[in-house]
Amino acid sequence: MSSNPIRPIGRRIFQPDRLSIGIGISDLFSPRLIPVLASAGADYVFIDMEHTRFTLHDIASFIDGAQAADVPVIVRPPEVSRSCMGRLLDLGADGFFAPRIDNAADAARAARFTKYPPAGERGDSGRIYAARPDSTRARDDANENTVLIVIVESRDGAENIDEICQTPGVDGVSIGHADLSLSLGVPGDLGSESYRTAEQRIVDSCVRHEMPFTIGIAPTIEDALEQRARGCFTVFVDDEIGLLTRAVSTYVDDLRRAEKELAG
Repeated sequence: MSSNPIRPIGRRIFQPDRLSIGIGISDLFSPRLIPVLASAGADYVFIDMEHTRFTLHDIASFIDGAQAADVPVIVRPPEVSRSCMGRLLDLGADGFFAPRIDNAADAARAARFTKYPPAGERGDSGRIYAARPDSTRARDDANENTVLIVIVESRDGAENIDEICQTPGVDGVSIGHADLSLSLGVPGDLGSESYRTAEQRIVDSCVRHEMPFTIGIAPTIEDALEQRARGCFTVFVDDEIGLLTRAVSTYVDDLRRAEKELAG
């Protein structure tokens, strides 16, 4: 049995009175990275396994750091499968951004793999049994606090958004803007009519069904405020590479500008 305890903190991704702030990790590996992001104010950390080289061993180390900082870790798994998602949960992941959810069947499958019975098919690594005589409460707490955000990132997903929003176990929707534009045949063109129509269809459905939603990334304050105005429940600021690049660029630009002013 893993030594990682049940950590019922995933629902902190939802803040009742403000946007929650998520920071991504996609390249740099260090168990100290998550405590640094938490101390800077991140509400949760998003770790991408779909498009990165991170292994389960890496995720375990990240989660150890997150436990010390008491910050939720939400993972995008490389695939939606019982084996993959179950192992990540056993390591201590607090929830998922589940990729490529195209319909209600996809959403229901992701929910089954995220929740313990009777809500789902998640297997017990021994933690629920070890919690006896409070095993029922431990199971219910885990089911309540392990969050599932489904990523809608295809033409089919946009067309089937109503049934996705009505799927039990889905806690929120993330619009995968890059892949959605690819699926629509307008790669990278988020201003195109076809993309904007699909995105708005998803947003409108989420609003009707009172489903929390978020859209892509918000690397600037202006982007974040725009997403807030549209009703997003969280902002995904950027990954550590984007943040580091902008911070260094800003410092260098400011220094060079100051040097020129001093030189007269």
